[in-house]
Amino acid sequence: LCIKENRVLNCQDALHDPRVDKDACQKVGLSSMLVVPLGYQQNTVGVIKVFSTATAAFDDVDTLILSLAAQVISAAIHASLGKQP
Repeated sequence: LCIKENRVLNCQDALHDPRVDKDACQKVGLSSMLVVPLGYQQNTVGVIKVFSTATAAFDDVDTLILSLAAQVISAAIHASLGKQP
């Protein structure tokens, strides 16, 4: 969904969020997660996902920090793909 919609997703409670696979989350003890898209040449090519065993673990500051990290990672991907072997 993050890739499809090219937007940040913040799941506050995995057991009550219809967007997640509840069984998979329970198996790994995931209670909340933050997912940020990675872009390359106007396309979303991946995501960065962080998760926590606590519900509502991520706030707006966490979203900002992870979004900035995604921009740096995307720039690094772009730079590395532009280099000649």
